[in-house]
Formats: sequence, structure tokens, C-alpha cells
Amino acid sequence: TKHRARMMASVFFMQPLGQIWANLVSLIVIATSRSDTNDLTMSVDRMWRYVIGIGVIPAAIATCFRFFVPESPRFLMEIDDDPVKVEFDATTLFTEPNAVSSSPTLETESWHNFPGQAYSLTTITAEDRSSTSQTGILQPATLNSHWRLTWKDIVQYFWVEGNWRTLAGTAMSWFFLDFGFYGISLSSPQFLAKTWGSIHLSAPAPYWETNDSPGASVYDMFFASCTHALVILNVGSFAGGLLLILVIHKLDRVALQKYSFLALSALFIALGCMLITIQKEGPVAVVLYVIGQALFNFGM
Repeated sequence: TKHRARMMASVFFMQPLGQIWANLVSLIVIATSRSDTNDLTMSVDRMWRYVIGIGVIPAAIATCFRFFVPESPRFLMEIDDDPVKVEFDATTLFTEPNAVSSSPTLETESWHNFPGQAYSLTTITAEDRSSTSQTGILQPATLNSHWRLTWKDIVQYFWVEGNWRTLAGTAMSWFFLDFGFYGISLSSPQFLAKTWGSIHLSAPAPYWETNDSPGASVYDMFFASCTHALVILNVGSFAGGLLLILVIHKLDRVALQKYSFLALSALFIALGCMLITIQKEGPVAVVLYVIGQALFNFGM
């Protein structure tokens, strides 16, 4: 459990790492393009092509690795219909090294100890499920059998068992969180400059422009936007994700997410009141956004 929890936290930690590398690539491209003063239009055109082109590299690497990453036991059972391979993978992955059987078979005890499941070599229908115990769960399809989802299954799971409440509560929580968190366009150059207190516009301008003063450098605006994003978007997310990896195995994850939602709610209220009432940007707003990123990546 400890290793699986850290693995899951590490997967989510890849998001802030990717954002940091993206900003660093942008900074490098901008810095190397400054020397081209002959044709600004061509220089900017090459910059975004370099950024997009470099972004293809990790995607291509991930695609290559995907050919060698094994499927999950659940996928092998329910989609590939291969219980023998499920038995082998489950025994290898979820059994202590000194307890792994040298020749796992479908009759070994490790099959019945597959975490969180109660697998057997039979299928059940909606009518059969009504007679099972409260701890029983839907059995997956097995070799030469196919599990079919019926309307009775949907009604049983969501309405009779009451799981629609959990689904609705989870969906609404994430809806309001994402609406407030991403709806403010935090990565927009003009929003970042305004939050930082460094925007200088006298008239409506393209979203990338943050300074319309005569002689303002496009490179300086781009460089400042990347620097602001690196601080506001990445410092907190990196710290929160790294802290989660270190302590996730010691925490109650349900309580962690619950209290993180409450903390983010209080933070959004404070930030919204500050920006709407006193319209104050600068260090205070930057600090609050960094804290929000840390909470988002630590508790979500």
C-alpha cells in the first residue's frame, strides 16, 4: 500500500514537473532568439515552432514506452478475458516477494487475495447480485464468458445502492473547483502581469502583449510572462506534489482531500474578496496563488 500510494502521487507529480520543463524550454528559446534583430516577425514565428516541436519529443518517448507497459489486471480480466495472465500479474505485483509461489495457478490463494476484489471464475447477473452480501462486488468476466451491462445493473448500482450520491457529490466538487481554479485563466500573460503588478497597457491589446509603451521589447514581455508563470504556477505545485510523495503513506487520504477542499475554499474566498474589493495585486496575490497551487497538488 505504501509503495502504491507513492507511485500514484509520483504520477500526479509529473504534471508540475512538465509545467516547469515547459517554462524552462520557453525561457531558453526566448533567450537564444534575442540575438536575431533582423526580422522580428520571422524570429517570433520560429520561437513558437521550436516550442511546439520540442513538445513532441516527450510525447513520442511516452508513445514508445506505451508499447512495453503491461496492462492492468482489471483490463486483462474484463477486456482481454485472460484470467491466467491476471493471476500471474496479480501474484507478481501484489504479493510479498518471499511469498510468491514458484508456479502460480488459478487455485492459489494469491488469486483470492487480489487487493480490493473478490474474484472468482463465475459471472453474476443483476438478479444474482441482489442476493449477495453487502461486501460482495460485481464479478468480472472470465475465460469464455462475457459480462454485459444492462439497465438493471445501472439502476441497481446507482439508484438501489445509492451510489449516485457519491458520483454527484464528487462531480459537483470538481466542477466548482475547476471552474474557480482554471476559469480565471491563470496562465494568460496579461493575467500573470496584472497579478504581478507589472502590466502597462493603455488600450485593448492582444493577449500576449503586456506593455504597449513605445520601444517595449517583445522578448522582454515573453521572458517576463514565462518567469511569472514559473513562480506563480510551478513553485507551489512542485512543493505540494513533492510533499505529497513524502507523506502520502502516513496520511488518511479521504481526510486529506476533504480538508484540502475546505482550505482551498477559504483561500479562494480570501483571494476573491481581496481582488474585488480592494483590487490589490502584487506580492500578496502572488503568495496566495502559490499557496493555492501547493494545496491543489498536495491534497487533490
